[in-house]
Amino acid sequence: DVEKRQPTLLGAAAAARHRAGAPLPPAERADVDRVTAVARAALGAAAFSEAYERGARLDPEEAGRQARTAPTAPSAPTGVRPIRS
Repeated sequence: DVEKRQPTLLGAAAAARHRAGAPLPPAERADVDRVTAVARAALGAAAFSEAYERGARLDPEEAGRQARTAPTAPSAPTGVRPIRS
């Protein structure tokens, strides 16, 4: 689920930065804030926090696997064709 994936990866990234002693680069702050706001609005504060904390507890290898796995987009219903101009 894409909405739960975002806060999970945000949590994993924050934990990795913490372990490395590397703060979030200022140039990335706006992107992280934007993704956080969108995900929190979609999930609600409680579900966002749960997914974020789950991500923060992932071991680095699993976090990397999840980050490399592209989410699947829903397919178009049968018989629906793209609009062409």
